[in-house]
Amino acid sequence: MGVEMLAKADVRPARRRSLAEDARAFAGSAALSNHACVAALSASQKNARAEVVAKAFPKTAPPALADDFMGRAAAAFAARGLSRDTTIALTAMCRDEACAGMRELVEEHYGQSFHAHSLGGAITLGKVGMGAFMHHSPTEGGPGGRERYAFISMAHCAVDSSGKVGAMQREGRHECSSGCGALLGALGHVKGGGGDAGTPAWRKQDSLELDRLNPEFKFLCRRVDSAMAQPGAPNPKKIGLADMTILAAGTAREDLEELIADCVDTKAADYCVITGIHVHNWGPVFNTGEGDVPNLEYVIPTSCYSVVNGHRVDHNDVAFTGDAGVEGKLQALENRMMALERLIKSKL
Repeated sequence: MGVEMLAKADVRPARRRSLAEDARAFAGSAALSNHACVAALSASQKNARAEVVAKAFPKTAPPALADDFMGRAAAAFAARGLSRDTTIALTAMCRDEACAGMRELVEEHYGQSFHAHSLGGAITLGKVGMGAFMHHSPTEGGPGGRERYAFISMAHCAVDSSGKVGAMQREGRHECSSGCGALLGALGHVKGGGGDAGTPAWRKQDSLELDRLNPEFKFLCRRVDSAMAQPGAPNPKKIGLADMTILAAGTAREDLEELIADCVDTKAADYCVITGIHVHNWGPVFNTGEGDVPNLEYVIPTSCYSVVNGHRVDHNDVAFTGDAGVEGKLQALENRMMALERLIKSKL
């Protein structure tokens, strides 16, 4: 059956999945586990952990606990009409399973998301993928109605509870692991170029051509090379994982915003954007029992804005402050209560 026949045959009104129907999707989710970890910490403990993350990323906005940040952002976006009932989310993160908790936090607010994940959080879906995503959106008032999208793009990095950048413990794995492994690979790639890293000749090496069996990492390296060639880029001999993560988040934001500008018609659609870095501030063991140092998730935002009827509003009060604010806390609490309700129903 062709596309035109399918469009004519399916005339049922579209609807978003109900909260009750979402129950199974959130049973035992990492996002809910993070809520419990956060609730168990005192204000001083939260501040101490945030300071550990901030020390690892001294050049960025202050880190915010991921669930608090998403509660604030979702409340700000909903006030402009970009809510769960009207909006579909695109999540563009690394393929690492450790990023699932962040994706689930997004889905608490917007339902199931369109996955545009790639190694290192690089944007690889292209115009065709973007078109597919937009055609999944709810439509206001019926066929052909206004559409609304939420774009969430994040690179990720581990900073354990002692402050070691790149170190993270994984469930069932006895030795210390790392995150982001792809960005560590890109870091080695840059350092391997020595003093020639970032020059046009170095960027044209045969080793950087896309490989059918290794396309995502090769693409990530190309984007990193492009960023390294820009004025103000880090010294390739001295760059560390934190700077590489900032670099990757920046190229992902650049590519995402270029796709949005090319694909989204603001006369027919509204959208919101969150870009930044997802930080895993995990303990020295993987939460194996009571009394362990809890695994926490942070967001370091690089942008947080919405575009409605072509008018952009930057939500800097959400993105660049460590204070959740009353509205954000209430929104986060409401979403946690709904998620808990779904979990309870799924167990009945």
